[in-house]
Amino acid sequence: MKMRAALGCLVGLLLLTGAASAGRRSVLLNPQLPPPGPGALRSVAVRDLPYGDALYYFYLGDYETALERLQFADSAGRLPHHQDDARLLMGGIELSLGDYTEAARIFSEVLDRPAVPDNVRDRAHFYLGRMWYRRGYYAQAVDNLSAATHGTLPADFDAERRLLLAEALLAGGRDADAAALLEHWESGSVWRAYAEFNLGVALVRSGKFEQGAQVLDALGSRVVQDEEGQALRDQANVALGYGFVQQHRSAEAVAVLARVRASGPQATKALLGAGWAASDAGNFREALAPWLELRGRDLLDPAVQESYLAVPYGYSRLGAEAQAVAAYEVALTEFEAETHRLDESIGAIRNGGLAKALEDTPTNPGAPVPVAVTKVPAGRYLYRLLARDDFQAALSNWRDLNGVSKRLDLRNNDVDAFAELIAYRQHRFETQLPGDLAAFDRHDLDGMVQRRTDLEARVAEADDHADLAALGTPRQRTIWAELDRMEELVDRAGDSDDPDVEDIAERVDLLKGFLYWELSDGFKSRVWTARKRLRDVNHLLREATRSASFIKTARTTAPAKNAAFAQRLNALRPRIDQIHTRATALRDREMEAVAELAVRELEMEKTRIRDYVLQARYSLATLYDRASAPAAPKGGPVK
Repeated sequence: MKMRAALGCLVGLLLLTGAASAGRRSVLLNPQLPPPGPGALRSVAVRDLPYGDALYYFYLGDYETALERLQFADSAGRLPHHQDDARLLMGGIELSLGDYTEAARIFSEVLDRPAVPDNVRDRAHFYLGRMWYRRGYYAQAVDNLSAATHGTLPADFDAERRLLLAEALLAGGRDADAAALLEHWESGSVWRAYAEFNLGVALVRSGKFEQGAQVLDALGSRVVQDEEGQALRDQANVALGYGFVQQHRSAEAVAVLARVRASGPQATKALLGAGWAASDAGNFREALAPWLELRGRDLLDPAVQESYLAVPYGYSRLGAEAQAVAAYEVALTEFEAETHRLDESIGAIRNGGLAKALEDTPTNPGAPVPVAVTKVPAGRYLYRLLARDDFQAALSNWRDLNGVSKRLDLRNNDVDAFAELIAYRQHRFETQLPGDLAAFDRHDLDGMVQRRTDLEARVAEADDHADLAALGTPRQRTIWAELDRMEELVDRAGDSDDPDVEDIAERVDLLKGFLYWELSDGFKSRVWTARKRLRDVNHLLREATRSASFIKTARTTAPAKNAAFAQRLNALRPRIDQIHTRATALRDREMEAVAELAVRELEMEKTRIRDYVLQARYSLATLYDRASAPAAPKGGPVK
């Protein structure tokens, strides 16, 4: 846990200012929440909507979308209240995505602005310093981490700053300065234990061995339960034990190294150191016990490799030269076999084995690239390399470029699909248009429009003049017309005393009155219904007219549009191919850089094993020379 996730720390620090104002809001709008757990982000009062929008995507883990929205909002001047925070967040996202150059540019721009607030200046220096430290530029890391001293960083972040500054000083050989920085550590944060370890190492390396030994001994004897604390305790005991070995204090070295866990990652170093401590005291028989234990472990461990030389050395010092010769020969056999395996792994990496092993790595921007070590040639030699920032940055670039190449392959497929779609559209146009035009020609749209106009006029006239029969049913209109005809016949008969005529006239009046009542009762509803249906007719006629216009226009425009679409697709193909070629070349170049880093690491392992081989052969030759030399006379040399 020496380095926390960059973005988690960044947002926690960015949201300091908003925490106070958020606490003053209404309790009804912001009910009391349970206290956040370890590592939780602080609350923020968002005053610019685009900033809150970007934070939403940031919290979802979609860092690229958050970065794009922040960049757009910043360029458009839409972040008047969060400009500094937004730029720091952009720098942090760029840093997490591995674009160190862009991150450095953003942080430097923030620092170059006039009248930058102290809290913003401290944050920018802090992130710049951490970035330079992670990349191995310790002088620049010291300069920036030393500048973030205005007291605006929270205690936990300031503790991390001081620890990183001390480690940068140690890496730069300034042991005394690192010890002076760490001697008065009062923070109770998670970085305290690491500060104590670095303080002990700095004191030892600066010549204050006793003071450093006290610090490391206190850390190495501390009771801790978590795995991280136990690992740090083992590391402190190993460092102190080897320091005692160098001071020729063998008993103390053995006691300290005995505190290291037998199954921990420092166990092999502890066993090797315990053997050298006993050897330094002249107890070679005791030294052989841990060395022989080591020789049965994985040869990939450097401590195990060294034990293959330590065992025959112990035998030779005990006078068991036959066992020493046999042990040296075993060491040479193992070293030669391991060198052969390393050569095969180097060849596999250079022939694309590393790229094949990394082919299916998940693409999660902002996160370290997970690597299945068992699939990587000689992967167990590359544990430290896989955790290095330069390797992760190159690997992240390769992963992103590989993703671009795959997306461009999909775009090529999309272009093919669009080309088929355009071809189908043109075919459908050529086969369907004549039939549609013929269908419209069979229907007199102009006549339909005239009929609609006539019907609207008739409905309006019937409503204005209360022409009840005009909107009746066909049966009612027929009966009304028949009654009108009968009424005319009665009127034509004139005044007559004929009782039959009078009876018919009364019946006609009765029927006409009843029908008038019937027509009058639903007249308004029939007027409304007629006008509603006319509106529907108007809508249908408009749609039909528009469709006819579209079809007639499409006769000339559709072929031109299809040709334009096809031309755009034909122009896209070479562009996609060009970008694909460039992305592939860049991807291969990044993989070459990644493979070169891995090969360089394996070559270093080969060099160390080669040195062991030379030592073993020299020692073996010395033993053979000693065995073949004539024994000196018991009386002493002849004068």
